[in-house]
Amino acid sequence: MALTPFTGAVLAGGRSRRMGTDKALIVLDEKPLVRHAVDAMVSAGASEILVVGRAPDFASDLGVATAVPDNYPDEGPLGGLLTAMEHASTGVVVLSPCDLIEASAAAPAAVVQALGDGDVALPWFDGHGHFVQAAFRTTCYEQLRAQFERGVRSIRLAIAELTVVEVLDGEAGWFHDADLPEELPARAHLDT
Repeated sequence: MALTPFTGAVLAGGRSRRMGTDKALIVLDEKPLVRHAVDAMVSAGASEILVVGRAPDFASDLGVATAVPDNYPDEGPLGGLLTAMEHASTGVVVLSPCDLIEASAAAPAAVVQALGDGDVALPWFDGHGHFVQAAFRTTCYEQLRAQFERGVRSIRLAIAELTVVEVLDGEAGWFHDADLPEELPARAHLDT
């Protein structure tokens, strides 16, 4: 069964304060983490891929991806989601953080397939919803933007009135990210 066309949005605009260096550029298995996230979106069949939070020249090494500056810098993942929706050419946006250690096509494919008639498909693992590995219909933009304008910055709170489809068969690797240096595998390093 063919997936609904979707835009893969890799969130890469954070300050990486806890990591102490730009997480997107940490090299794992000879590729920057952001490249792993982009490649996972390609493998999942994304119609387009946006790297949110970066200057346009950032994506020159990423081939298929387009870098777009975050329209709401320092406002967290909800600002990144709104930016992606503002640039998306499809009706569905799938988020991914840039710092996944085990990025794979399984997560974006699963949430797009599960979306059905819902507004959001939210993967769950170990009792938690993972909001930056979810699929969102762009028709929800106005509702999300209104929440943002009211001061809401949490995706969890912003989607409270939307129809959420829970994807309950998520795998640990879908969500394995690195926020601190000690969370990185030994084979990771900063390419300087």
